[in-house]
Amino acid sequence: MPSPIFYEDSDNLPISLNPVEPVSHFESVQIPGGISISNIHQSFENYLNVNSPTSQQRGPINLDCYSCGDPMVEPSDFSFCVGRLWCSQCSERTLRECPECHEIRLNTDIRDVYNSEGSMCIYCARVEELERCRDCGIFSQDEQYCPNCREGREEGGIELRPYNPLPEFVEDVQGGKTLISARPIGVEMEVQYPTRKKLNEAIHELPEYVGVGTDSSISGNGVEIRLPPASGVVAENMTKNVCDTLKKHGFKTDSSCGLHIHFEMKDIDDLTASNQLVAIQSLWMLYLSFEDVILSFLPPSRRSSRYCKVFRSEYRLDEIDNCKNMDQIERTWYRAENMHQIVSAKSDSHHESRYRGINLHPLFSARHMEVRYHTGTIQANKILQWANLHTRMIDMSINGELLCNDIEWYKTQLNDTDLNRKTNRLFSLLKLSNKTRGYFLARQAAFFAAPKFTKNADFESGVAELNAEKEI
Repeated sequence: MPSPIFYEDSDNLPISLNPVEPVSHFESVQIPGGISISNIHQSFENYLNVNSPTSQQRGPINLDCYSCGDPMVEPSDFSFCVGRLWCSQCSERTLRECPECHEIRLNTDIRDVYNSEGSMCIYCARVEELERCRDCGIFSQDEQYCPNCREGREEGGIELRPYNPLPEFVEDVQGGKTLISARPIGVEMEVQYPTRKKLNEAIHELPEYVGVGTDSSISGNGVEIRLPPASGVVAENMTKNVCDTLKKHGFKTDSSCGLHIHFEMKDIDDLTASNQLVAIQSLWMLYLSFEDVILSFLPPSRRSSRYCKVFRSEYRLDEIDNCKNMDQIERTWYRAENMHQIVSAKSDSHHESRYRGINLHPLFSARHMEVRYHTGTIQANKILQWANLHTRMIDMSINGELLCNDIEWYKTQLNDTDLNRKTNRLFSLLKLSNKTRGYFLARQAAFFAAPKFTKNADFESGVAELNAEKEI
């Protein structure tokens, strides 16, 4: 990405733009999105001015990089793009120039264009009247689906279909053998099929309520298998049957594949407004504090994927704890400055905030949360153990079992660098079974560091599960 050009005012405040010719920030030069240079200048002044309405809405402001949190030492080390401060390292990783309008945009806002070797940002796509494909995300002139994804609906193509609700589904209030919680989950498995013939054979064998779609992030012959929401034994049996079918027909996964699980959270509406706030704060801060433990259970490729960005690069405990109502929670999540931006973000199913390992974006509009961290897999026990871990964290947050008001407790967990001690603390907090502990310790030993404990049958069982399917 080309280095941004900085314009300085009398207070030496940097304004990051990328025009062809130098211009004064006092001019009202329009760029895509209807934002003028003078508006950008004023926005940055508001960011710094603690007495401005913008700053009062956000609370205390630190001159830190929006992504990594590093403090700004020299103005020339930072750029102010898309309404945020970025250090040079994070701007290289997170931002790039739109090939069409040559403005600096978020990576996630720039997509490929169908039947073209080029790409463009969402603003240019609107000007060109292009639509984003609901399956793979590329821009095309077709509504809903690009021609590639629509091909599957024609004879001889991939027989794509959405998932459908389970017939006569009744929530299993007792939970299952591995999936202890009765909370419904919806599993999305990114996988690779060997041939189109094998794919269609598997689709015919899968129950009609299991959906099949495409995803441009998967390399090779990639598709996404989507299971409808279910809980307990019903979810366990469905997951096992689907995985068995995929293995039977030669499906595989690689580092481009991910496992995404949606967790229904409609029961949060049963709480009072104040308790809803506490529940979401508790859950958010729990993930932030123990994120390093959760990532230690996963291959290195999942710790740096742009499709499941780590929480610690995006948020801080203090700003979550300072939220006094749900409007402020949503404002913090979306980095929004007003209600119009919040409403716009919540209505966009492809909003950039969904590309975080813990995705709260659907919680605010559809009352479910998505966990995106895990690598792709067709092993049912891996899926169910992973889902069990997160349902326990969600259940404890909604049931009021966490210490949301004790911000110092969360800070202590966040700053603890002893992974072994911190892992055992999380296990104890969630009251996980010995079998589940052994499973995750085996993963931690394989992907991060050998845990300090005596190996037992539960650990060896976890090792066998890992050996059945290579993860990278």
